[in-house]
Amino acid sequence: MATTKQFDCPGCSAQLEYDPSAQAQTCPYCGHVAQVQIGAEAQAEAVAELDFHEYLSKAAEAEDTVDQVTVSCMACSAQTTLEPNVTSTECPFCGTQIVAQGESKRVIKPKALLAFSIPKDQAATLWREWIAGLWFAPGKLKSDAKKADKLSGMYMPYWTYDADTHSYYTGQKGRHKWKKRGGQKVMEVKWKYVEGNVDKSFDDVLVLGSESVPNKHANGLRPWDLENLVPYDDSYLSGFRAEAYQTDLEAGFGKAKDEMDTKVRKKVRQRIGGDVQTITSLQTSYENITFKHILLPLWISAYRFNDKVYQYLVNGRTGKIRGDRPYSWVKISLTVLAALVVIAIAILLMIKLRVIRFR
Repeated sequence: MATTKQFDCPGCSAQLEYDPSAQAQTCPYCGHVAQVQIGAEAQAEAVAELDFHEYLSKAAEAEDTVDQVTVSCMACSAQTTLEPNVTSTECPFCGTQIVAQGESKRVIKPKALLAFSIPKDQAATLWREWIAGLWFAPGKLKSDAKKADKLSGMYMPYWTYDADTHSYYTGQKGRHKWKKRGGQKVMEVKWKYVEGNVDKSFDDVLVLGSESVPNKHANGLRPWDLENLVPYDDSYLSGFRAEAYQTDLEAGFGKAKDEMDTKVRKKVRQRIGGDVQTITSLQTSYENITFKHILLPLWISAYRFNDKVYQYLVNGRTGKIRGDRPYSWVKISLTVLAALVVIAIAILLMIKLRVIRFR
């Protein structure tokens, strides 16, 4: 069974942790710094694309797999790794307490990652500033924001896909025509049947391999500087956790095709031209499909309010923030009540002034 890799400090034997500020492993006790060594061959392998169909055909015997020990949250089904010697923890995705009962499963090994460059204290500051700017936020939310340890550093699983697409379409091109009818100008659409082909190539279509984070928030954290990917190394994960992918390679490409289809349709409409377009049919073939499995860094906090989970995500590279927020209906009600009192006082003053005026 796979175990969590540990890194002993050569100075004091404590555990080294990756420090985003130093961009190296450091010892929190004696200050020893250990640089992550990356060779040119490893760097080239990190950005290399793997053949999608070839990989699926021999997935069971693939060399690029690894046994990964994860713990599962019974509340939200997130599957994450644990730090060494930790026996219980709080799920970073929903806040539920987890007792460590690890299970091993074979997964595709990540080829590359973007290391954290935003340290925890900076992420906590950005998080607190974001929460402080929320109107009508519950008081407990703002008090919890003072606890920086509520943020968990998490490497999230992603797939990237490349593909060349060839699409045959049929549809109609519409031209606006103005005609006089009943003494008035009326716009009509004159339609013309069209058909044709469009080709489009896609590079690094990004698909989240997790179901623990809403896509709307994950997409809101873009862009990612994928040009700075480094080869996967356990050293980068020391002091952090990683989530195992729940969306596998094949299902991930299904999601990538949805994104590709949106852009193909946009190109088809441009090709059709006219004032308005209708796509009657669209048949797309995909060739030269390649992929990478990568990890991207997020700072995550989960907050429970009235039995509902709210997540806050901080991009570990840029500091960009996305998340849900609860509202304090007590604060909203008091504000509305105060506004009504002010309006009532203003009306009474106006009435009183009118009475005085007509005496």
